[in-house]
Amino acid sequence: MIKLRYSWGRNYAEKRQIQTHCHDFFEFVYYIKASGKTVINNKKYIFKNGSFALLPPYINHNEKHDGISSVYVIGFESNEIPSKI
Repeated sequence: MIKLRYSWGRNYAEKRQIQTHCHDFFEFVYYIKASGKTVINNKKYIFKNGSFALLPPYINHNEKHDGISSVYVIGFESNEIPSKI
């Protein structure tokens, strides 16, 4: 069973930094139109248009957007997906 916690889209008009944090649920982030860097569980990644991240519960992550960006985010709980993906 999947339980939706939130679902939202957001446009950022300028550079934006999201501080390191974690959740007690899964989070799916789709970078519709974006470029920047993220650190997920102490590993660095670059994101760009069409990239996505699926974050398991309790995984530290952050984002640093280089400029104008558009993202879609879904937070959800699931007992059907293993927490270690």
